[in-house]
Amino acid sequence: MSSSRPPRRRHVTGSLAALAAFALGVTPAVASAATSPSADGPGGSAAPTVPTSAAFPTHQRGSAPQAVTSGSAHLVRATDESQRLRLTVGLQTPHADDEEAFLASLQDKSSPNFHRYLTAEQWNARFAPSAADEQKVVDWAQANGITVTRRFANHLVVDLEGDVGTVEKALGVSINDYTLGQRQFYANTAAPALPASISDVVEAVGGLNSLEVLQPQGATAEQEASTAYSAGAAVSEGPSQHADGSTALLAAAMSAAKAKSATTGGFYDPSDIYASTAYDTDALNRQGHCCNPTHVSTGAPPATSIAIASVGLQQLSDMQGFHDLYPYLAYSYDTRYIDGTPSGNDLEGTMDLEWSTAMANSFGSYLDTAHVRMYDGANALLTTFTDIYNSMLSDGVARTMSTSWGCAESYCASSGLMNTQHNIFNAMLGQGWSLTAASDDAGPYADCSHVSVSYPSSDPDVVAAGGTTLQAAGGFFSEVAWTGGSSAGSCGVNNGGGGGGCSVQFAQPGYQSGRVNGLCPGHRAVPDVSLNASIGQNIFFGGVRRGSGGTSIVAPELAGFFAQANAYRISMGNICGSTGNQACGLIGNPNNAIYLGASTGTTHNPVYDITSGCTSNDVGGGWCAGTGYDLATGLGSLNMLQLAWDINYWTVPEATPPSIGISGPSTGVWYTSNPSLSWSVADSGGSYGAAGNAGYTYRWDADPGNPTSHAHPGTGDPFYYGPTYPKASTGSVSLASAGQGCHTLYVRAWDNLGLSTLRSYGPVCYDTSTPSASISLNSGATYANSSTVSVALSASNPTSGDPVTQMRFSNNGGSSYGPWHPYASSTTYGLPSGNGTRSLSVQVMNAAGTVSAGATDTIVVDTAVPTISSAPHPKLITGQTFTSSGAPVQILWSGSDTGGSGISGYTLQQSVDGGAYTGVSLSSPGATSAIVHIHSGHTYRYQVRVTDRAGNVSGWKAGSTFTLSSYENTSSRIAYSSGWTQVNESGASGGNVKYTTSGGKTAKVSFTGTQVAWVTQIASTNGSATVKVDSGSSSSVSTNGSTTKQTYVAAASTGLTAGAHTYTVTSSGTSGHPRVEVDTFLVIS
Repeated sequence: MSSSRPPRRRHVTGSLAALAAFALGVTPAVASAATSPSADGPGGSAAPTVPTSAAFPTHQRGSAPQAVTSGSAHLVRATDESQRLRLTVGLQTPHADDEEAFLASLQDKSSPNFHRYLTAEQWNARFAPSAADEQKVVDWAQANGITVTRRFANHLVVDLEGDVGTVEKALGVSINDYTLGQRQFYANTAAPALPASISDVVEAVGGLNSLEVLQPQGATAEQEASTAYSAGAAVSEGPSQHADGSTALLAAAMSAAKAKSATTGGFYDPSDIYASTAYDTDALNRQGHCCNPTHVSTGAPPATSIAIASVGLQQLSDMQGFHDLYPYLAYSYDTRYIDGTPSGNDLEGTMDLEWSTAMANSFGSYLDTAHVRMYDGANALLTTFTDIYNSMLSDGVARTMSTSWGCAESYCASSGLMNTQHNIFNAMLGQGWSLTAASDDAGPYADCSHVSVSYPSSDPDVVAAGGTTLQAAGGFFSEVAWTGGSSAGSCGVNNGGGGGGCSVQFAQPGYQSGRVNGLCPGHRAVPDVSLNASIGQNIFFGGVRRGSGGTSIVAPELAGFFAQANAYRISMGNICGSTGNQACGLIGNPNNAIYLGASTGTTHNPVYDITSGCTSNDVGGGWCAGTGYDLATGLGSLNMLQLAWDINYWTVPEATPPSIGISGPSTGVWYTSNPSLSWSVADSGGSYGAAGNAGYTYRWDADPGNPTSHAHPGTGDPFYYGPTYPKASTGSVSLASAGQGCHTLYVRAWDNLGLSTLRSYGPVCYDTSTPSASISLNSGATYANSSTVSVALSASNPTSGDPVTQMRFSNNGGSSYGPWHPYASSTTYGLPSGNGTRSLSVQVMNAAGTVSAGATDTIVVDTAVPTISSAPHPKLITGQTFTSSGAPVQILWSGSDTGGSGISGYTLQQSVDGGAYTGVSLSSPGATSAIVHIHSGHTYRYQVRVTDRAGNVSGWKAGSTFTLSSYENTSSRIAYSSGWTQVNESGASGGNVKYTTSGGKTAKVSFTGTQVAWVTQIASTNGSATVKVDSGSSSSVSTNGSTTKQTYVAAASTGLTAGAHTYTVTSSGTSGHPRVEVDTFLVIS
């Protein structure tokens, strides 16, 4: 990592005409080619161009304010000669070029100086002004009646105090009172005239005017006014306070933050800003390094402590009130008063104290949280801040500095005073400090009048903190550049949008070279990064919770991060530097790592690029955000965990990801038990010291993921959440936690550089479910004619992927089972021999070894062939008609089954005149008779076979051949008594009948056969007759009926002995309907 710095800290010489091309309100891609301003201001006003360095004097040690020299300020009177003034005399550093080169080498990974920061003594010996030069200033001051109030070991500043009259004489200036608008101030009328004895060692003389004061950058700044001079010591102690926090309460707050859909009172809580939908500080917090990793008994060491520059007083009750609002926060702070005793409540410093504490917190003991020292100036004069910065450096109790105060380059901060403070900042960087400052809340107009940037954020030694508008209540929605208010006066009340632009004082630092989209060519571009400034964040001030913001809340948040990042690095031990054996510790200037991380091949890009929104306000147009670096938001906003890893990555030589070992049960096997899988994570570092394990995330059946960047805050993967188990090096999980089925375990680990490794183990299969089966014998048949049956199985297992693999059978009702066989959906099985009801049960087993309950089917085995007991034989029947289809004859038979299944059905066939058998339809399969219509003059024979329910089939059994004869009423075989009359009758068998209406009349038919039947007509006029065979008994037969039925078989005699017989019909002479008819007689023989 390399960086070059401005060769001198003087303001940039030469023309900045090229900057005029960067008109406000155009995106970087357009701006780099712009030739005229674009409009992005209220009402579409054209935005002014950036001024060039030619507009400002090249080097003045205390030149009069421009408002005085230009005549815009109104002279009131000469300042009272007795008024006291505090002056600072900044000394030039003797080796400025070497100093800048050394600072560059501290961030050059190829340099032997890489991150080898100096002690204060080493720095002073090498780069500080000499004691002799300082003494020249002291001697001059004392000789002129000016009191020396403070000297510093680094000789960078000499503090003086005197009355106006004495100072005027000593410096050859006049000091007058002026008004400028509503402001009243005193100022010198010309640059001081320094004697030759000190003119070559003095950088600047400050304190000659009260116009050039820093402004707080809070979006709701309500700072109480301070006096230009305050009595009291140059430095004194103020109050201190501390309290413990709670990790349990933090966890509850983070859970609540994820669940809530709105902010608290419309403003963000710390837990909202911690969330991954904002800046992911929670993932960094869970690494647990903040902020006393070596557990120094007296509290956080300087490396992880924060110094905040402000003006006025912070109330102990307000910090306690903030802690009461957020009791998960620990805090520890003390106070130093600079250049007198401050007065008035300091909203800006209160906010900075509260939110730097929130961002560098142990959530436990106050001894382990970042200690904050408040440096409270008695006023906001540039000289007071010079003393504050040098007090921070000299005290050495911190290594992170934040200020939310600033004023416009040149229009407020003179070149000489900026150089003086830059000298202090250089010494800080050389000793490992990280510096941050608010970029301003005035958009492109740091003084709300001129296109300008705010100092000290414009100093290349400082991380310039810009502002965005973050909409993340209830989840991330958007983040855009902070646009200021358009109503008159918005800029003047710190509602002018995020500050940014091009410095006219400082050349482009090496870390910006080629990384700022060609903006501000050759000059420092501001800001560097941005966080939410527009949507208020809760503070506790004046005894109440309220919202505040602006870029001045961003600066202390960044300071808190840098302190926590230092703690993280301390925890890694002595693995840093180009050789990998230096103590990690201090970051120094973070800009180097931030710009490298956003533009080159780091493990993860920590920057969320802000691509929309502009910083216009009521003064005029603004810079607009675009792809990559822009003057509205700088590089963009940040993921704090990824930024910490990015900083770590660029400062260690090792680049070996961690290793993971996983052990567990055999893969590809199903388990019903609940085995565990365990793993260990180790970080070796290769040939260098290991960065250490940052933790792991495991997931079943998928890589937890390792995205290297995201466009904006959000949720859903480790880029946002970091390792689920921070710093953990071992872990285990039960197979059951994955659920039923086959699973592969993925473990992804990260080291403290963000390098990641993924390992997997599996598949390992788990199934405690029980399979089920059903069985069907012979396709569900009730009977079988063989003891060998077909078996159809259906089996399933609730767990996907775990098949049914085995089956076994039992033929004794499940009392015992045979051996296991590979599962098949169909097979055959031999049941025990013999007839009767048999059962077959089956159990199946899945791959996990779980056995189902038994499923059973039964079947009746019948191997005996059924028999025909009675062969088919005819029977003449009554109640039927004799038609052209033939005479109705009933064929009867019977069968039996001894096997137990029972008769299923019969098959009947007919042969006519000795011909082939043909089938005869039955009324039902099990019928034992059938009515057939046969014709006289033919022979008939019937055969039948029987099938039982088991499917056994008998052989055919034929009955005797028989003949049907029909004897018409005119046949000679019929003998009539007197009284019968023949009459033609259509529909009769032979077309006529004989009838009688008298009783006792007989018709006798002689025949040879075994059966005989009388065919007559049923009619309403007909009556009864008696019939008998041979000399047998008579039976009465009625032929009366309301419906006429011709050729009706009225009576039959069957089962006669084969031979000659006489069949006699005798009329009964029924009263009212005596008629009896003879149509024909049927005879079977």
